[in-house]
Amino acid sequence: MTNNSVMNSRNSVCVIVHDKDTDTIAAVHYAARNWLPQPAWTVPGGKAEPGEALDEAAARELEEETGLLVDPADLVLVHVIHVEQG
Repeated sequence: MTNNSVMNSRNSVCVIVHDKDTDTIAAVHYAARNWLPQPAWTVPGGKAEPGEALDEAAARELEEETGLLVDPADLVLVHVIHVEQG
C-alpha cells in the first residue's frame, strides 16, 4: 500500500440493529443505481468523516439511512475487519 493510498483511506462502519422483542434487524433497501445493478437489501453504514470516531459515524449513518436515533455510547462493537485494497 502506498503512502498516498493510506492518506486517502477512510474507515467504514456498518450497524446491525437487533430488536429483541420481535427478533428482527433493521435493513435498508436500495433501488438499482449506477454502482448497484439490481435492487438490494443491506444494513445501514458508510464512511466515517475525517476525525470522526467510529461510534459517532455509526450513529450518524444509522440516522441518515433509517431515521433511527441512537446514542453512540449505546453501540456495541462486534467485529473489526481490515481490508487491503490492491
